[in-house]
Amino acid sequence: MSNGWRNVLGAVVVTVGLAAPAGAAGRGDPRDPVGPAVATPTPDDLAKLTLEDLMNVEVTSVTKRTTRIADAPAAVTVITQEDIRRSGMSSIPELLRLVPGVHVGRINANKWAVAARGFNDAYSNKLLVLMDGRTVYTPAFSGVYWDMQDYLLPDLERIEVIRGPGATLWGSNAVNGVINITSKGAKETQGWLLTGRLGTEEQTAGVRYGGAVDDDTHYRAFVSARRTDDQLRADGDGANDHWASLHGGFRIDRTAGDDALTVQGEIFGARVNDTQLVLVPRPPFEFYRDNAFDTAEAFVLGRWTRTLSPTSEMSLQGYYDHFRREISRADYKLDTIDLDFQHRFAWGHGHTLTWGLGVRLTFDDVGNERTRILAPSRSTDSIVSAFVQDDVTLVPDRLHLFVGSKFEVNSYTGFEAQPNARLLWTPDERNSVWASVSRAVRTPSRWEQDGDHILAGAFSNGPGLPAGTYELVGTPDVGSETLIALEAGYRVRPAKNVRLDVAAFYNVYDNLISLDPDPPQLVLGPPLHFRVPAVVHNRMGGAAYGAEATATWQVTDAWRLSGSYSWLMVQLHFDGSRQTNLLDEREGYNPRHQAQVHSHLDVSKEVELNAHVYYTDELPKRPIPAFFRVDLGATWRPRENLSLTVGVQNLFDDRHPEFHGAHLEQRTETQRAAFVQVDWRL
Repeated sequence: MSNGWRNVLGAVVVTVGLAAPAGAAGRGDPRDPVGPAVATPTPDDLAKLTLEDLMNVEVTSVTKRTTRIADAPAAVTVITQEDIRRSGMSSIPELLRLVPGVHVGRINANKWAVAARGFNDAYSNKLLVLMDGRTVYTPAFSGVYWDMQDYLLPDLERIEVIRGPGATLWGSNAVNGVINITSKGAKETQGWLLTGRLGTEEQTAGVRYGGAVDDDTHYRAFVSARRTDDQLRADGDGANDHWASLHGGFRIDRTAGDDALTVQGEIFGARVNDTQLVLVPRPPFEFYRDNAFDTAEAFVLGRWTRTLSPTSEMSLQGYYDHFRREISRADYKLDTIDLDFQHRFAWGHGHTLTWGLGVRLTFDDVGNERTRILAPSRSTDSIVSAFVQDDVTLVPDRLHLFVGSKFEVNSYTGFEAQPNARLLWTPDERNSVWASVSRAVRTPSRWEQDGDHILAGAFSNGPGLPAGTYELVGTPDVGSETLIALEAGYRVRPAKNVRLDVAAFYNVYDNLISLDPDPPQLVLGPPLHFRVPAVVHNRMGGAAYGAEATATWQVTDAWRLSGSYSWLMVQLHFDGSRQTNLLDEREGYNPRHQAQVHSHLDVSKEVELNAHVYYTDELPKRPIPAFFRVDLGATWRPRENLSLTVGVQNLFDDRHPEFHGAHLEQRTETQRAAFVQVDWRL
């Protein structure tokens, strides 16, 4: 066993924990707290779905009740198991490239920048991500570590992506979008699954077994491993950013009468290599340092759901999660306890009310080091919340009004209210129109309130003059960023074999985080240098507006074409701030245009061909040039339970950069990759 895999195994063994999910589940899943279970289609069933069936695919993230995607009063995309399988992608952040309005930029082999409708960065702070309902948003840094969001992709049921605010139901930080990743129930994953991928840039392997205790109780257990090779620097040398991980877990589902119970637990560990820019107030002022660290997470979860009547249901859920990661040689630990209750029932004439209560406690511990300090190094924070939403039927089967609000009291900014109103009009089976107005907030991170660390670098002030450092200094009174969002959308089937979906939005932001330089301070050292503090304030505002369009054309029974286009403009301004470059950077982190086209062709029952073309516009302030990406894949099923897929990604481009944020990672380039994947079910 190599040292890398030995370190991964050690990280898994020494980190243990318990946790439970806190969100909506998929159809056919006993965790679903908002509607009756329906049969979950198998991958083969999904391959045969018509356009009408696709319009009837159900979502739960928009209203916390089971809803047809055609009747969802929001801009929502569902990545089905069929989309996952045919995409050729091997990880969750890569799969999000399929979503219009979502920008995915790969920073290096182990980091991604993912954002919806603007404000992308290595730690995108306006996008809430849930895995089986358990939030994976990190409060200390306001972002998601995408290398830790791993799963056996054949066991995922779907990924629901809300483009736009979802704060009324999901709370703070669901500002520009919500990603809800849902795995299949244990009953749908019976028997053995052996899966493996051998590629020029990545290798994966996994095994899962599912069984039954009795007719009402099913279980599964899995273990998976992943290794990702180095990306390249601009000079063609390896970037020393390879990483390897091990992941294992179990799930037990029991359904008896009106009650459903889920218990689930997982443990994850990885050994990550990185090269970071180190900033010092002496010559050479900056240099790259190779770094390797362990990261680990473990949780256990539980949810109990009871059906009280055909129109009433309640659920109680809770989880405990333990997370550990080294960040710039500072050890960060986070423990989370989350409890959530919700109840849905029909009342009066034409009303369906959903309400809930929740509490979340977080305990963090940061090992401070020379360039990054959090004071205090330990913190206990809480969020106590309540929400209510009423689905009002104004005209049966034609006109619905959704109104509600989330109310929170948190340790960072105190009381927050996040209301929402949505209107849905379905004049007939082929057309639906929706519009909404929402308020959402993004609470500040621990770094923004308590941090003091080198942000942009060390520099020389000229011959014979002391060097200087530019440092970020948090302020305890920094407040929440706020959003008022106006949205509208239209879905139509102009022909039996054509589906169109268009959404437009206008987002107004206030109290955005800004950095204001204070006068330089002379530090006697050693060494003697100037310290230029950049103090965190809420002095930036602005607007983001744009549109997204998707189309699907069933050319023949065996051939489907689909595609999307998104357009985005971000315009920011400062309110009395003396800092201006942050404005330019935040505007320039977002591609103005994105487009994609997908072709799925079933040559025969045993053979399918898939082609994908992606276009991403330039990021002028980084700078990252525009690029096309072309992926091709072919799948052969010699037997019903065995599939073999070969594919190539970035076919016409040997390598290109995708993202380079304001953090200290070196710039790398994504390479062309070829792979062979085998899935065998027994």
